[in-house]
Amino acid sequence: MYCIPVINFATSILIASLFVFLLYLVLLEKFVGFTLGEKILRLKVVGKKNLSNLFLRNLTKSILIVLLPLDAINMFFTKDKQRYTEALSGTKVIYEQSMYDIAQELIK
Repeated sequence: MYCIPVINFATSILIASLFVFLLYLVLLEKFVGFTLGEKILRLKVVGKKNLSNLFLRNLTKSILIVLLPLDAINMFFTKDKQRYTEALSGTKVIYEQSMYDIAQELIK
């Protein structure tokens, strides 16, 4: 007998939440240029920032959250210090220095 799996209410809320979070990440990075976390940590995503690449980057980041330790370890063994999600989407996250930081480095 074939049984159709039933998605309960909690699962549907989780899937909807992940979809909304994915939209938040993609749309903010595309149209504003950064997410709140990137702005606070002064990080910047550089590279191909079209909608498909941003969607792929953030989707894989959301799915691979369970493998985050392995993804982070990968940064130590690649030439460009990229995570798998960045390499797949053709982007790179860099630290955005402020003018104050640059001036402090010049003074030293």
